[in-house]
Amino acid sequence: MPNPDIVESSLEHRIQFDGNWIDKWVLPNPFISLLLSALKSTPLTLEHFSFRADAKNVAETALVISIEELRGTVTLGVDRLAFKLNNPDWDMAERVVELFDGVVDALKSTISAPIKTQESTLAFHVSQGEFDYGTKTAALVDSKKLGPATFYGINVFASDRSVLIQPSKRYSGGAFYRITRVFRPDAKFADIALALYADEAAALSLLDIKGVI
Repeated sequence: MPNPDIVESSLEHRIQFDGNWIDKWVLPNPFISLLLSALKSTPLTLEHFSFRADAKNVAETALVISIEELRGTVTLGVDRLAFKLNNPDWDMAERVVELFDGVVDALKSTISAPIKTQESTLAFHVSQGEFDYGTKTAALVDSKKLGPATFYGINVFASDRSVLIQPSKRYSGGAFYRITRVFRPDAKFADIALALYADEAAALSLLDIKGVI
């Protein structure tokens, strides 16, 4: 049987600011030209920019930029910023760091609100391969007390991060991971990426999964 492998993943990084820039959210929207400039190394046209169509109130108002090159989006609200990548590859890390930090630095030069919090969520599905996840996860819990199971779900909490491991609902026999970590307001994305890589490697090693990142 093949070795387990990551078959689907996503990364979302969320930044909440201490304050808002609603006074700058006018027409024409100044953030379009700001982000076009900040993302000038990425092939973008105005067709890649849109406003969130399902916003129910002002707090949900957002400018969404599609970054096809990185299979992701940048979403700018009136008090927050979010980056999302679908099936990110660690080989893309240098490019992603450059893009994320460039956008944050450009935004901070225009607004007066400092960053309040930063949080990342890395989620991914791992195929079954030759693994018996029931046996692997049983070693991490008191399986005698819990009783027999085909998979023992695990949820680990720390002051700055959490790790969830449960059966994949998308890939039969596979595992699903979700790693969430809180970062300092002044953390640069290069440091964030290194921490997330270490978190992913450590979480995979809990089930003896190696060589997939």
